[in-house]
Amino acid sequence: MGKKSARFGAVVSLNYYISKKLKSMGISVDYLAFYFLHDILELLINDGISVKSFSREVFPRLAAKYGVEACTIERDIRNLIKSLWEKSLKGKLKDYWHSEKRPTCIQFIYLVKSYILEEIT
Repeated sequence: MGKKSARFGAVVSLNYYISKKLKSMGISVDYLAFYFLHDILELLINDGISVKSFSREVFPRLAAKYGVEACTIERDIRNLIKSLWEKSLKGKLKDYWHSEKRPTCIQFIYLVKSYILEEIT
């Protein structure tokens, strides 16, 4: 899947859009959760996996890929959201999330997914 970039006249991959959106939200590649989120978003967009499948399908699939427990993936994403929320990046995250309560893992993932799909369609 790719989209033709008007500026460069080339096909830009979904991988690019996911990385760009995560970085624009203040998520650094220094976080392991960056890679977890990246892969989750690819699965959601390419395979159309639903919310109900996270615990049964997505987290175990990534756990096998990265050689960690499924709960580790969810914990790292939760910690990343908490970190974004508590640091100065809270204002940046609030540009996307319009609530006083911090988003859950699933809410955050679907929030980012919707912004990526907006950008590529």
